[in-house]
Amino acid sequence: MAEETVDQKRLVVSTSPHIHDKKNTKKVMYVVCLALLLPIIGGVYFFGIYSLLVVLVSVITAITTEFLAKRLRKREFIMDGSAIVTGMLFALVLPPRIPLWAVIIGAAFCIAIVKEAFGGLGHNIFNPALAGRAFITVSFAGLMTSWIAPVKSIISLDSITSATPLGEGFSYTGSTSDLYIDLLFGNVGGCIGETSALFILIGGLLLLATGVIKWRIPVVYIGTVFLLAWL
Repeated sequence: MAEETVDQKRLVVSTSPHIHDKKNTKKVMYVVCLALLLPIIGGVYFFGIYSLLVVLVSVITAITTEFLAKRLRKREFIMDGSAIVTGMLFALVLPPRIPLWAVIIGAAFCIAIVKEAFGGLGHNIFNPALAGRAFITVSFAGLMTSWIAPVKSIISLDSITSATPLGEGFSYTGSTSDLYIDLLFGNVGGCIGETSALFILIGGLLLLATGVIKWRIPVVYIGTVFLLAWL
């Protein structure tokens, strides 16, 4: 009788997840893209329009590589925004004047080797953007260790721009408050998206407000950095 009832109801057992959320992968990825626009805008303002070209080339390469990888694996290409996020993140951790050919090689490595070779979104064991940066650093070290001074400043300050924010902290001889303001707004040398703490914090607050991330991990991470710096 039980078997007949099950047959009549035509029950279908599906794979997990069985609990669904209104926020799907596509929505989450595009919210992340929106948050990343702030550091991109800051990078373009401080380092010039070439920084925007680096971001665009990185994103286009990431999307194209994922499309080709899906075709080779005979799987459907879904524009869920993950390739865009990877391309944006990779570009943001690159020097402002890195050659475009290096951007193409690095972005392709992020998707083809780090992401798709492990099975695609959710299966990769490393962060694609950071793994791509490590690959470019090892392969072309000279390109990743050259920095330029910002071409513009949000506020007018007499400051010394050193190799990186850390280097500036050690060599700076001016007012400490001026140095902190420089670091807050991004008036220092560095990668495209890493110099402006203010823009990064605003982007992080957007992710918190939309529920994309929880507060615990960022707080613990930043707290650990403060603790180690204080020690």
